Amino acid sequence: PYATGLVVVAATQHSSRMADETVSGRNEANGTSPTDLGIGMEANEEKSEELAESEVTEMTPPAAPQSDEEKNTETVRRTVMEGLQATLAFLRNRWVLLLVLGTLGVGYALLGSLATAFDGLSWKAWFSLACVTVLVGCLAIGLLPSHVLFAITLGILIAFQCVSPPDSLIGFSNVGVATVAILFMVANGVTRTNALGIMFRYFMGNKRISLRLALFKIVTPLGLASGFLNNTPIFAMAIPVILRWCRTVQYAPSKLLMPINNALILGGTITLIGTSTNLIVSGLAESDTSLVDKDGNQLSFGIFGITKLGIIYFGIGVIYVVIFAPFDALLPERQTYDSQIAEHAKEYMVSMKVSSKAKTVINQTIETAGLRHLRGLFLVEIQRGPSIIPAPAPDDRIEEGDILVFSGQIDTVVDLYKRDAGLVPIQTDGEEPILSPRFTHSLYEVVVSPNSLLLNGRRIRDVGFRQQFGAAVVAVASSSGSLIMNQKLGDIELHGGDTLLVEAGPRFYRRWGRNPNFALVYPLKDSSPPRDDWPHIIVSLTIAAAMVAIAAAEVTGIYTTAIVAALAMLLTGCQNIRESGAAIDIPVMLTIALAFGVGKSIETTGAGAAIANFIVWWLKPLGAIGVLFAIYVVVAILTSVITNNGAVAIMFPIVSGILKDGTVSNLDPYSAMYVLMLAGSASFSTPIGYQTNLMAHSAGAYQFSDWVRFGLGLQIVLMVVGVVGAFYLY
Repeated sequence: PYATGLVVVAATQHSSRMADETVSGRNEANGTSPTDLGIGMEANEEKSEELAESEVTEMTPPAAPQSDEEKNTETVRRTVMEGLQATLAFLRNRWVLLLVLGTLGVGYALLGSLATAFDGLSWKAWFSLACVTVLVGCLAIGLLPSHVLFAITLGILIAFQCVSPPDSLIGFSNVGVATVAILFMVANGVTRTNALGIMFRYFMGNKRISLRLALFKIVTPLGLASGFLNNTPIFAMAIPVILRWCRTVQYAPSKLLMPINNALILGGTITLIGTSTNLIVSGLAESDTSLVDKDGNQLSFGIFGITKLGIIYFGIGVIYVVIFAPFDALLPERQTYDSQIAEHAKEYMVSMKVSSKAKTVINQTIETAGLRHLRGLFLVEIQRGPSIIPAPAPDDRIEEGDILVFSGQIDTVVDLYKRDAGLVPIQTDGEEPILSPRFTHSLYEVVVSPNSLLLNGRRIRDVGFRQQFGAAVVAVASSSGSLIMNQKLGDIELHGGDTLLVEAGPRFYRRWGRNPNFALVYPLKDSSPPRDDWPHIIVSLTIAAAMVAIAAAEVTGIYTTAIVAALAMLLTGCQNIRESGAAIDIPVMLTIALAFGVGKSIETTGAGAAIANFIVWWLKPLGAIGVLFAIYVVVAILTSVITNNGAVAIMFPIVSGILKDGTVSNLDPYSAMYVLMLAGSASFSTPIGYQTNLMAHSAGAYQFSDWVRFGLGLQIVLMVVGVVGAFYLY
């Protein structure tokens, strides 16, 4: 614990220094002076004091030079003082976390001394508990990225032999983890054809509606779909569409992503195939031949056996998220990384032509097309033939052939570029269009070098950007920060420091990234427009539906069908190899795989079983319903810190033992197994319990405390609903 504290203090001190250097560098880069910061008088006083001190110094004789020993002593003293200051600052800022960790430490000590369930527990089990406790604490304060913290924790557990090397790598050879990675690629195939975007616009539109209505319209169909589909690809497909819709209607993504994630998890409890947790519990129960029901028959689970309980569980959960998500005290608005940098982003002028393929805007008003309330983007004018409509009104209609002139920030310009393949950027007059399909293009930010003889002082049309670099200039941002108005794109004169937004193929960066005409070439991630044509939309949806149907019919496993679906997406042109590989979220995959190893240490050292035995023993006198509550509480706690599958695997032999013991009257085996299934999916109060939690945590820029505040109440409500429902329905 002392060593862990030193690591935390050192990391905090390093982060503080980096933050100070970053702020100092920004002030220097922006030319910020003390006077600009409102402290001019204090700065003048300091200068006066410095002048006075210099006069005194000139009058006094110079001090004798310090010896090497004195210098070393002074260095040591300064280092010790800095360490003490950093320690005090850490204690002052993190006293709540330290209090919780200290309380848990005392609790562990009391359990080891007083509870018989912990008798004979090895030091490795206690050390594993301590490591997981510190891991959760570090995740709570966001000390390092999640996958880095899991890697460090797993490395420590391996070094102290709390988990064997083969067991530590079990997540990397797990079929479920590999399936998640492949499903990312399948989901990207559907997303690249814009199928989900069209469906989402059909349900949600582009208008701003009340948050509760928006949540209800999203979580209900997606939650029901997750009863039959794997929720991970559903969420992977939904996230970019939801983020784009949030930017359009100016909602914080944090108000939607966690509730939607919770609804998808709840939807998985409606059927036996809705989640892998249900399948694992049913498989373990059916393979245990000595586990029988009240009539002496071996347990058997149908696909809809859990439905009468699961649909109630899902309905109550949806009501909770719809009612309580709008309350900022429970679920605050968080700025994503894009929205944080947008406050300081440069503005572009970009013109988009409405072609015949622009399905979402032709014959629509500005309001209904969703072009009025775009965050960071303003529709300056509409050019219609020889006439111009300045500052269009919300009820002005858009016609085919119109040119829409926008002023805005880069992230919203990219969204506009991607939202509809029928909105085509207006490029330089007289240049031939790029022959390759638009969906193979991406956007790049290019900064003109002050030393460029080819670009400096020349108009864009005179440079011949297409012939010289194989790219088309889409928009320009002036280095002076002023908007370039009332000029055709080809007539704009370039100067050093101007930023160009160019459309080019995938080889542009590799070929021109180090060209001396450019001070910087920066590829914009995920900026390719969708392959927005009906044949590919139908093909991608057919492939995804066939994958799920074949897996549900148990013709073959989801891993095999996912591989076939991913290959089909490539062969039919729904995505290319580069896009398929880029779709895999490496940090999320590492976190999931490493979490298996950490959970394995809790399982193999006996720590998880000891905690489970203690809680069940404590609530056993309350009868059958008390034991059901105990099962739910233990599994919900375990699934919050390790994987859901690991939690039910640890708890199943304990539940099975209680059922076989027969000392608890009126405890139906099906009630216990269904509670085990529900609790295994109840990962609502931490971001590390389930892979979709991690996806939502990153995309919504949540803090650890957000999950606790919003998810803890949901946990309590659903615990009562699940346990009471299972007790009376089975």
